[in-house]
Amino acid sequence: MNFSTPVDIPSSPYRITYDDQVLCLGSCFAQNMGNKLHEWGFKVTVNPFGALYNPLSIFSVSQRLSCPAQPAFERSALVEHNGLFHSMLHSQAFSFADPEQTLKAINLSLRQGQQAWAESTVLLVSLGSAFVYEYEGKVVSNCHKISDKQFNRRRLSVNETTTALKQLLSLTSSFRLVVLTVSPIRHLRDGLHENNLSKSTLLLAIDQLLHNDNEQEALSQPDKATHNNKTEANNVMYFPSYEILMDELRDYRFYASDMLHPSSVAEDYIWERFTQSCLSPDLTEQMRERHRLFLASQHRPLSGIADS
Repeated sequence: MNFSTPVDIPSSPYRITYDDQVLCLGSCFAQNMGNKLHEWGFKVTVNPFGALYNPLSIFSVSQRLSCPAQPAFERSALVEHNGLFHSMLHSQAFSFADPEQTLKAINLSLRQGQQAWAESTVLLVSLGSAFVYEYEGKVVSNCHKISDKQFNRRRLSVNETTTALKQLLSLTSSFRLVVLTVSPIRHLRDGLHENNLSKSTLLLAIDQLLHNDNEQEALSQPDKATHNNKTEANNVMYFPSYEILMDELRDYRFYASDMLHPSSVAEDYIWERFTQSCLSPDLTEQMRERHRLFLASQHRPLSGIADS
């Protein structure tokens, strides 16, 4: 008897090995996956600008990372609030009371991120929300606790989201594999109904991107349509982390105490499913050994005195 609904996950068009370097961009679920890759010994860089939730912010940051000639941020890019200088494209980890310190931090992250983009062979993108916040007419990545009255909040349409993802993929020709996923973390601040609409927008956009582009063309231009309804980006796949938590792990015991984030057990399960789909099956023994070394490196003697 089966007590869950298994989610079918297609095998990745390219299997990740220890020769690869992985760049993770997106929501805090990207951080979770990046942590797992690190724990198991893979070379990984996670969110050089901090967490990114909406597709437009992810594309905007990707533009900067993919362009080595991108100029450094200048003082005009900063916003002062509550005694700190912020970049609206970065998380609060880059915010300081001294504007020069903020500029130094965000420009260092830019250069490091550009290097990671140039050296990485695998890109993992975790989409968190279809809602965007516009500040002075521009979509921002972080609101830095500035009054809601200064922002225009709206939900992207499916077509807007699909366009942003197409633009993102246009930058990824150097990657052997691009993995798109929708974060299973719920955004209850939006409300349950709005959260479901947001996640649905992301899911529909990815589906339209990967499967239905030519079907849409067939409806609008039947004389020009092709018989192939698949995207030409053969190095792109969708990994169903959202569906795994919603369907295979349909129980609140798989959530953390906030009832929003996956529990550690759920994170481990999603990671296991990711390894089955996206990692080379030849890595099993190497992964065990590297994970053992990682755990050993985290050990701290209780007495504060190392064993002799």
